[in-house]
Amino acid sequence: MLKRKWVSPVSFAIAAVAFFFSFLNLTYYSGSVSTVSGLELATGAHTLNSVFEELIESASQPATLLFYKSAGLNYFAIAAILLATGGMVLSLLFFLQQEMLLGIIGLAGVFAMLLMRLQIDSQWAILSAVTIKNLLKIEYSFGYWTAIAFFLVAGLSNLSVYIDQLNTPRKRYSKRLPE
Repeated sequence: MLKRKWVSPVSFAIAAVAFFFSFLNLTYYSGSVSTVSGLELATGAHTLNSVFEELIESASQPATLLFYKSAGLNYFAIAAILLATGGMVLSLLFFLQQEMLLGIIGLAGVFAMLLMRLQIDSQWAILSAVTIKNLLKIEYSFGYWTAIAFFLVAGLSNLSVYIDQLNTPRKRYSKRLPE
């Protein structure tokens, strides 16, 4: 039971730390590679925007400007990092584990990560008819997959504990009357 107690906070902590690692590998037409971390996606830091600025300069097209303007903050990345941090803090603060709540937080983190990917892919699909799409290749890397994996571990392990608690018969204590 002691080992199970630490699965949730450690999983949420690893998912939060994964945001410091590379989420996206961007391979340019020239062969150079740039990486974008999860924090840069969540904060809209200039690394991701500078990639699109460079592509806009190399091939200025109206669709490119539309993609560049919408490539700032990724709200699903913000939600995912808040869920990871909140899940870690809540799992450390609760003396009586609230497995159902932590399980939902973990699975919501997976959902936010998948929606983040969907948002990036749909923004990138805007450029599918434009020649600029051939100038840049986007791949999801280590940090992204690590965050998803540990959100899943946290969510499923907490739901497993919750289901085990539901299936375990509870002991009934009765007061015996003195005879």
